[in-house]
Amino acid sequence: MSPARVLVLESDAVALSTIERALRTVGFAVDAASDRVAARGYLSAARDQYHVALVASRLGSGDEVSGPGFVREIRGHSARCVAVLMISLGDSALCDGHAFVRKPVDPALLPAQIVAAAAEHAGIAIGDPAATMRQTVAACATPPK
Repeated sequence: MSPARVLVLESDAVALSTIERALRTVGFAVDAASDRVAARGYLSAARDQYHVALVASRLGSGDEVSGPGFVREIRGHSARCVAVLMISLGDSALCDGHAFVRKPVDPALLPAQIVAAAAEHAGIAIGDPAATMRQTVAACATPPK
């Protein structure tokens, strides 16, 4: 089985590098984008191959689309990709039904948090992380009803 493929969209360069490294270390295939233009390029090139998109709730000042706005774009582009927002303490209102993890992220906990958020969003009970990720990826590969 190929590794779960994750698209990360984070405008903070240090956070983006930390997140990318943390996910690669545990075996995720990661594409990292610092703005929505780069993220859209990855989405177009990947042709529905992402299992999870990890998106900052607030993007840089040059980005006119918010994280939740970009999540809507992802859902329109890819039926199987589970979008997970990274939210800061004051951004809880932005969740609005989206799967999420809290910022600042802990690199040691992030892979498990992504699996849990994606699994919960897909309606999968959390058990063994590897089995849960396999179930989550399988559920993401199935178009929504």
